[in-house]
Formats: sequence, structure tokens, C-alpha cells
Amino acid sequence: MPVSCAGLVVMPGDLVVGDADGVIAVPAAEVADVLRKTRVHLEKEARIREGNRSGTTDQERFDAVLRAKGLPVRRLEGLSPSRFPPRGAGAAQRTTGFRRARPLSARQLRQSGGR
Repeated sequence: MPVSCAGLVVMPGDLVVGDADGVIAVPAAEVADVLRKTRVHLEKEARIREGNRSGTTDQERFDAVLRAKGLPVRRLEGLSPSRFPPRGAGAAQRTTGFRRARPLSARQLRQSGGR
């Protein structure tokens, strides 16, 4: 018997996954395909993390993605990767040597001329 909660219909056999950001129900017929895509995505993320750890990540590629999403990216002058060593042996996030500015409010963005 199907169950519905907040507009989400869950059928018997569906895979239900949730975390702090929300809950999804994957139809039983699509579970194998979603698992395959998830593994591909995890492998891609592992390569990105390794690039970040080793300092070989193409920073401009990330900046281009952020700009395409309408997020301003500003580089602070005089920063180099050597000035920002990794934050401890077990740190999950490693710095690439450049810091991103906090996103600007709409007013700040207008005042800055979109830079």
C-alpha cells in the first residue's frame, strides 16, 4: 500500500534515504541505476578531494562554475598556496591557497558593479 507524506509518495519496495537536508524516495525500479550513478559521483568527488589535498586542482575551473551560478569570486592579492598549509593531518578540508569572499548581498553586488 502506498504511503504519502508532504506530497512524497512512497511505494512498497522504494528506497527511502534521508539526512539533515531532506528525504528522498527512489522508486524500486530505479535503485540499481541510482546506485551506479552514486558510485560514479563518489569516485569523481574522491578525485577532486585528492586534487585539493595535493594542490593540483585547477582553481579557475571552480571559479568559472561559481561565476556561472551568479556567485561573485574575488581573489585576495598576494595570496599563494604556500601561505596556507593544510590544517592538520586529519583535516577533511584542505586549502588550495586561495580564499573565497563571502557572498555579497544584492545591495553590495550593485554597489560593487558586479565585481
